[in-house]
Amino acid sequence: MEQIQLINTLRVYSRVSGNKISIELPKNFDFQEVEVIIIPKESFSNDTVNKDEWKKDFLSISQWDI
Repeated sequence: MEQIQLINTLRVYSRVSGNKISIELPKNFDFQEVEVIIIPKESFSNDTVNKDEWKKDFLSISQWDI
């Protein structure tokens, strides 16, 4: 079984303007390539999704070897 490696992550909320987003990375973020996953923020309101359950689900699928 292949081991899962820990990765540095950055979570940023951004407003969409003219169908574009802009993300300013910290100065110490020195990676040359990134993977961007866009999730509409309003689709995960506190009323509809338990944050702990969503986090467990996300972490379980983020470890798949695609």
